[in-house]
Amino acid sequence: MPCHCGWLTTPLQRSQNGCICCTLREDLLEEVAKLAREGRFDYLVIECTGISEPLQVAETFTFTLGDGAECDLSELARLDTCVTVVDAANFRLNWTSPETVTDRFDDVADEDERNVVDLMTDQLEFADVIIINKADLVTPEELRFVEGVARKMNSHAKVLTSTQSQVDLKEVLNTGRFDFARARLAPGWLQEIRGEHVPETLEYGIGSFIYKARRPFHPKRLRDFADAHFILEEPVTEADVMAMQAAEAEEAAAAAAATEAEADAGAGAGTDADAAAATAGDETKAADSKEEAGEAAPADADGSDDDSGDESETETAFEARDRVLKLTTSEFGQVLRSKGFIWLATRNSVMGEWGQAGVMLCVDCGGPWFAELPREHWPDHEATVASIEAQMEGEFGDRRQELVIIGIALKEAELRAALDACLLTDEEMATPSSEWATAFEDPWVEWPTAAEMVGVAHGDEADVEDDGDSGHGHGHGHGHGHGHAHDHSH
Repeated sequence: MPCHCGWLTTPLQRSQNGCICCTLREDLLEEVAKLAREGRFDYLVIECTGISEPLQVAETFTFTLGDGAECDLSELARLDTCVTVVDAANFRLNWTSPETVTDRFDDVADEDERNVVDLMTDQLEFADVIIINKADLVTPEELRFVEGVARKMNSHAKVLTSTQSQVDLKEVLNTGRFDFARARLAPGWLQEIRGEHVPETLEYGIGSFIYKARRPFHPKRLRDFADAHFILEEPVTEADVMAMQAAEAEEAAAAAAATEAEADAGAGAGTDADAAAATAGDETKAADSKEEAGEAAPADADGSDDDSGDESETETAFEARDRVLKLTTSEFGQVLRSKGFIWLATRNSVMGEWGQAGVMLCVDCGGPWFAELPREHWPDHEATVASIEAQMEGEFGDRRQELVIIGIALKEAELRAALDACLLTDEEMATPSSEWATAFEDPWVEWPTAAEMVGVAHGDEADVEDDGDSGHGHGHGHGHGHGHAHDHSH
C-alpha cells in the first residue's frame, strides 16, 4: 500500500536554542503519540534543526508517556531511519572550523559551547543514511573525499550523493535500518578498536591505525603536544561557571554605574570640558619638557607603550586553526579524527576521554579504570566481565592508552613516535606510582578521582582506593560514573 507521510503541523513552542533535543522533547513525545493514535498516517517525518544531537532525539522514543498510559513511545511508533544531510561544498571548511555553534548560528543559547565539527561528527556517526548534497558544486575529487570521510566515520550507514537533496524516497523511508544499540555503541572509531576495519576507504586515500601503550602519559608533555597540534577545548567546570556569572554581574553593575554617572555629569559638561582641555595642555607641556630633558615618556604598567595594543598579540581562532593545521599536516599528514581513552600518570585512578575532530580536541574525565573498582561495581554481563578480565595486565590492570587515529596520507611512524615521546620514560616509571600525582607537572583541568566518582554514585567512598591521585580533585560536575566510554567487547 502507499505510504502516507505526515509532517507535524501543530505549532510547537521553539526553545531558546531551537532544538528538539532539549525542552521540546516532551512536546515531540506528545505529538508523535497523538498522531500515532489517530491512525491517519503510515509514516512521520521529523526534521530537526542543523544543531540537533541525533542521539538525544532518538532517545525520545524510549521515554514513557506521561498521559497515564504507562507505555513507552516505542510501543506506538517505531523509529525507522536517521538521515544526516552533508553540505559537500562546505564540508572541508566546516571540518576544519574552530567555531562554536554560537559563533555560527543566531538562534542558539549563549551558553551553548558545542563546536561545529564535534556536532558534525555526532551527526555523521549516528546516521543510518548519509546524503552528501550539493554534489554538483564540487569536483569529483572533492566529492570522493567527502564520501570517504563519511564511510570511514560510519561504515554502517548507506551513503548517497545528491543535487538539491533529490533522492529516491525508498532510500530514506521505511528502510528498517535504525538500530539504537548499534547507533549508540558502534561509531567508526569504536569499530576500529574492535578490529572491524573499513578497508575500502583506502581508495579515497583515507587510512587509520590504533595507537596502544601500557604506560602512562606524562601530563605536561602530552599537554604540550596537544597545544601545538590542536585547538584544545577545556571542559567547563563549576568554578568556571561561577566565575563567568560573577563577571557578568560585575559588568552589569559597571554599566549601570556608568549610565548614572553620565546622567549626573550632563549639567556641568561645558565647565568640565574646559578644565579637561586645560589639564591636557598642562600634561602635554610637561611631557615636552621631559623629552627635551632626555627623559623617557612613561610606559604602561606592563612596560609597553599605549599604542602598541593587545589585539596584534592575540591569536584569533582562525589564525590558531591555520597554525595547527600547517604544523600537524606537515609532521603527521591530515589527522581527521582521533578518539579513544588515555592514561595520565598523575590521575592513576581514572581514565581520560580523548576526542578530536578537525582542529578541535577535547580531553575529559571518562570514569574509573576497572582495576580501581571493587567487583561489585563491575557490569553483571558475563561476556563483558570476561572481556574486562582479558584486559588486565600486571600491577596496573586495564590502564592503558588506546586511540584510533583516522586521516589522509597519515605518517604513522612519525605520529606514533610523537605520542611515544609523551609517555613516561624508564627513569620516570621507576618512581613509585603512589608518588606520581605530585612527581610530575600536570597542567590539565582537574578531574574527580575514582573514590569521588563512586562515592557520588553510591554514597560510599570507602571501598575504592584513591591510588595517590587525590591531588587532582573534582573540577567537573559531569555524570560519567564508571560506565566507561571505552569498549571491552573486542
